[in-house]
Amino acid sequence: MQQNYQYPFKISVSFQKVIQLYEERLRVEKNSIATNYIESLLAYVKKFPDIVDGIDTEKKLESYADTIKIVLDDIFPNMLTSNEIKAATVPFTPVIFYKSERFEKILSEAGKAYELKPRQFNVELNYIYACVIMYVLYIMIFLIRKAI
Repeated sequence: MQQNYQYPFKISVSFQKVIQLYEERLRVEKNSIATNYIESLLAYVKKFPDIVDGIDTEKKLESYADTIKIVLDDIFPNMLTSNEIKAATVPFTPVIFYKSERFEKILSEAGKAYELKPRQFNVELNYIYACVIMYVLYIMIFLIRKAI
């Protein structure tokens, strides 16, 4: 992924959590139409292991655009896409890989010269945040292994 500066870890995008939510919903869903939909979605996604394992290049992200749309369909419902301002991004990068229609319209009206970036963004502080996230995950894994 395109990064503005180096982090002490590799950045990739995984939809594992979204897929887990579908699996949890399937276990409790009573409606047969919803159950059929979730089962077919999960069967479809199994054909693309990178969706769960992680995608680490923009080119791969683009190649999975149709699959990503299907996975994110409940988060970005088609009926609301012209009303909601939403986007899916790659953490710690300027890459936006999925946008609602309204957000897309706002960006297009801003013009090609417009660069979407957070206000008062501090590169050094963001790097520290990234390191803290990595450290906390390391400690959690260490404590879990110690408890086992």
